[in-house]
Amino acid sequence: MATDSFPPPHIGAIQPYPSPPTELGYSSTPADFNANAPQAVGAWAQRHTHDYPVPYVPAQQASNGLAVAGMVLGIVSLVLDVTVIGCFIGVPLAIIGFVLAIFGVRGPARGMATAGIVCSAIGFGVPFVLALLVALAQ
Repeated sequence: MATDSFPPPHIGAIQPYPSPPTELGYSSTPADFNANAPQAVGAWAQRHTHDYPVPYVPAQQASNGLAVAGMVLGIVSLVLDVTVIGCFIGVPLAIIGFVLAIFGVRGPARGMATAGIVCSAIGFGVPFVLALLVALAQ
């Protein structure tokens, strides 16, 4: 079996890492570097100034876990209310969602708490309205 060996590609002479410039006020020894570090940073900052605008980072909005939980349980109760078996699960979820949303009104996310109250109230009332319609149809 013949193996051809190829020489490594010629990139150029390998140079050692250059020592830090002395004009910044520090040398390559650790003791001198620690003593002159503030001067080095100041000199670098003077040479590398720029007028880029500071990026805008929006503040994170406060969340309210009770309002979110009440809204989610209200929506789930609405979905479960369209089935006969789901009504038995949807009504207790609507009650729990209503209570959580009521406590969530005091928090920062009042819109979600209001949505939770509305969805839970509708989720609580739909099975009774459907039962009334079925009773009147017979």
